[in-house]
Amino acid sequence: STLIRADYDFDQECYHWKTPAGQRRRCWLINRLDSPTSGILLIALNEAISRVVKHQFAQHQVHKTYYALVRNRPDKDRGIWEDFIPKHADYRQSRHPQSVRAQTQFKWLAASRSGPPISLLELCPITGRTHQLRRQCQKHDCPILGDQTYGDFPFNRSMLKKTVPKRLFLHAARIQIQYKLQTK
Repeated sequence: STLIRADYDFDQECYHWKTPAGQRRRCWLINRLDSPTSGILLIALNEAISRVVKHQFAQHQVHKTYYALVRNRPDKDRGIWEDFIPKHADYRQSRHPQSVRAQTQFKWLAASRSGPPISLLELCPITGRTHQLRRQCQKHDCPILGDQTYGDFPFNRSMLKKTVPKRLFLHAARIQIQYKLQTK
């Protein structure tokens, strides 16, 4: 489905439309999520705010919090995962994929008391790499449930038989930005 039903202006990097009253309106999409990830998207209705917040994203000044249901439990209850992961999502097609440093602060919150070994993790990416959380969870033996790319495929199939939602269990729950309102 479509989040915004409007034309996109590549020069101004915004969506635009006309209201029923004929007014021209614009909005700027600030962040994005991988299509299977649920959660918060920021949309600015003001170009100046859009520029400020996008700059904060570019400077890694935005704090994001995700929650994930994963198989297994991390070795520690909390910490920082520091890994080198392939720079591009299509790394499997390259003979010599370029790697980049990825850092994620993780915290184990809860685990299932019976049945399959499932844990709830809080994940706060420090760097912002393509599929970073999904890749790092898989690398640390905690693949996210429902991940069709980096997950534990046999485990996902067995869980699909037991659960109703057929989706990736990764949710962007919080985005913290700093913004000072300028007054005249």
